[in-house]
Amino acid sequence: MSITLHRVEELRVYCGPGALIAITGKRLPEVRSAINSARGMRDNQGVTRMKLIHLEDSLTKLNTRFEKTVCTERTTLSSLAATRLKKDVRYIVYITGHYVTILNGFLIDNHYRFGTDVDDCRWSRKIVKAYLEIKE
Repeated sequence: MSITLHRVEELRVYCGPGALIAITGKRLPEVRSAINSARGMRDNQGVTRMKLIHLEDSLTKLNTRFEKTVCTERTTLSSLAATRLKKDVRYIVYITGHYVTILNGFLIDNHYRFGTDVDDCRWSRKIVKAYLEIKE
């Protein structure tokens, strides 16, 4: 089985649900249901802003294991991808106010639904707050 990130096919998806779609390959209704369950809300409630703890709880509800690392120093997304992220491992990275997914220097989020190189994205110089290494 090859490791991959999934395209975010749905339109008008916010970054938290978009990151979960890219990692799990699940459709928006199932992802939204997991998020709202983690937040204690109705299944069909729209998801706009999302705390990191709710994203972590949602991954658990979607049967996805992960390991969290909090960044205590000021590291940019581009620097993180180049120096710390392992090859052939998927990540959800929380930058200032936004979630992205990365695999081998390739980024997918709700803006770059079909992907782009980390260095070419508009978030490359944003500061990383934390990242989740997805365990297979």
